[in-house]
Amino acid sequence: MVAPRKHWQSQWHSRARKSPKSASLIAPLLTASLESMAGDPHNPCRPIPASLQEAVVQRFAKKGFEHQAALVFPYILPAVALDVASEPCGSVPVGRSRLRGIPDVPADWNWPEFSGEPLDFLAQFWLSEFREFAGAELLPADGTLSFFYPVDRPFSPSRPDEQGALSVYFFPAYQEVAPATDLPTCLRDSPTWLITASQGWSFPLDRSYRPARDLYEAVPSLDEGALIDCEFGLNPTAGVQFLGYPSREQESDLQLECELLSRGFDLRRDPHDVPVDADSAAAEWMVLVQFQHSDRRICPHFEDGYLHFWIRRDHLARADFSQVWFQWCVS
Repeated sequence: MVAPRKHWQSQWHSRARKSPKSASLIAPLLTASLESMAGDPHNPCRPIPASLQEAVVQRFAKKGFEHQAALVFPYILPAVALDVASEPCGSVPVGRSRLRGIPDVPADWNWPEFSGEPLDFLAQFWLSEFREFAGAELLPADGTLSFFYPVDRPFSPSRPDEQGALSVYFFPAYQEVAPATDLPTCLRDSPTWLITASQGWSFPLDRSYRPARDLYEAVPSLDEGALIDCEFGLNPTAGVQFLGYPSREQESDLQLECELLSRGFDLRRDPHDVPVDADSAAAEWMVLVQFQHSDRRICPHFEDGYLHFWIRRDHLARADFSQVWFQWCVS
């Protein structure tokens, strides 16, 4: 069931819908924005390969906005693209990254449940496979990261107690794991698809996501068609990835929702209870991983959309995955 759209979100959804600024003002605004981020450890600005710069310029030039391409460069984020095999496989080596199937877990591990029902095993990732890619330095260097989520009954949380619908487990490399043996009956015949990783690059399609706000403020005429061409033409797996931006512009402020839920806020209530510092604190939330929910290997029953899993930057820095939040976004 799709979670109802919250009536108060328009008051918090900070999109840049202001009157256009003249071209003469764009460069100083962007320069000031980049300078303000220079001392920020979460600064999205980083060099990107020359070949990627050239490809971005070409796509903007096709739309007649070649002059905007260089303004986008500092906001392109590295990501770890996830390519799911087209066909299921048989035996899978212990630790290998995979979608569905059987997870590798420690001997004393118990299968997670929510509302009395076992959660579905969604995916696991062998993090040492990611080391070579830009952006992966934010993740633990090795170990196994596994996600459990009710893929057959997806929803977005509106109450703090609904976080239990997602369980994320991090098993360090020194912890021995093996295929789970005590499987829920409904999951015993689940096929497995291997996942391989590659270098991805993520583009700021979501105006509400805080690392992108300065760009849309400075360049309100930014051609979003060219950005979409970049995202789906230059990103190997079109947004199925670790890190980076949400794959499409969202109808609500997902970072703020995560911050409010983590504070025990019920999103069904009126906005007058929202703490005054919540909007600034929401900047600490980042995309951990996202999947395309319409992928029939994940779930054959639901419409197009994305599953986003969010984590605070300080939690990720200490490999604490106990407070990951999720959002199911219908396209």
